[in-house]
Amino acid sequence: MYRKPIKIFFLHLSDTFGGAERTTYNLVKNINSEVFKITLVTSKELSPYFSNVPCESIIWSEDIGMDISFGNSSQLSKDVKILSHLLNNNTYDLAFGMMHNASSLLACVKKIYHLNTKIVSSPRGPLSVYLNTCIRRKEEKAFYETLFSLFCRFSDGLIVSSTGVRDECVFNFGAKSEEVTVIHNSVDLAAIQKKIAEKVRFSFSDDFFLLSTACRLSPDKAPFFLLETFSELRKKLKVKLLILGDGPEKTNLQNSCKYLNITDDVYFLGFQKNPFKYIAASDVFVHTCLFEGFGNAIIEAMACQVPVIATACPYGPGEIIKQGENGVLVRMNDSEGMIKTIKTLLENQKKREALSVKGFMTASEYSVKKMVSAYEEFFLKIMKK
Repeated sequence: MYRKPIKIFFLHLSDTFGGAERTTYNLVKNINSEVFKITLVTSKELSPYFSNVPCESIIWSEDIGMDISFGNSSQLSKDVKILSHLLNNNTYDLAFGMMHNASSLLACVKKIYHLNTKIVSSPRGPLSVYLNTCIRRKEEKAFYETLFSLFCRFSDGLIVSSTGVRDECVFNFGAKSEEVTVIHNSVDLAAIQKKIAEKVRFSFSDDFFLLSTACRLSPDKAPFFLLETFSELRKKLKVKLLILGDGPEKTNLQNSCKYLNITDDVYFLGFQKNPFKYIAASDVFVHTCLFEGFGNAIIEAMACQVPVIATACPYGPGEIIKQGENGVLVRMNDSEGMIKTIKTLLENQKKREALSVKGFMTASEYSVKKMVSAYEEFFLKIMKK
């Protein structure tokens, strides 16, 4: 029998707060602290969110010389050595890696340094799609394929957020199906309801329809596709677009707005502590992406009681949205289909209201309590192996 409490080394190397970070926050904040004692390792960039969570301790990656990500073997080797010292000099029962970079590092430590600590990996997105979409050089692709196979094969267990990612881990990277568990991400419905009570005032008149989106402004979120679609839609309807979030493509996107002559109708709101009040004020939430492990933004928009249109990318949106019932899926890269779908929905208030009701019911199924309980159960199962 395992001894209590269970000491967990929680590795989450990231500098941007998004879906995976919200999952980490909800998990660390709500896990049973009498049974699980967590040491969290993450970046100082996320300190505004994690400084006050009830952990045993927090280690900032910058203080120990770890990188947020690695792109070559020398960086990987350096971070593996740092981790090996941390893990071998402390008595942790379980080490948990959130996202593929943290999972890769922990698997390397276990394999190279014969670590006795149980390892749980949690890749959050489609691994093969990521390789084919974001990695161009053959050598780099082979490097990451090896790492993905490493944590899929040698972790004591894997947690993924969708069945699509589970199938990839098993069929493409050698994970054992019985060791991979799907635990969907969560949404804090009560917290969102409080936040949408805060009303927003806009400078434009009420006769404009309002679209919203929320994402990291990076190529994998297909923001340029959304802008091009919006520029055509704007020729047919009086419509404005709110873009919530920051990222490396922000300047390029703003320049595209100038080129498309839509600058006056697109509002870059950046990161907002309360994005939900803006989403709740919109008529339709649009989610475009090349790939998704799950799609937190979709269930958060549903929780704001706003109808959702999303591209049918692998894998998350198709697991959340039932076509035409609680949202609408549009084929990837189908600009005409997206324009038609948005226009049709904006012009049909009854349909928007019906989707909003069903969407809210869907969001209520993804409770924080349900997610945390599933993680706790999985951790206990790993410790009992």
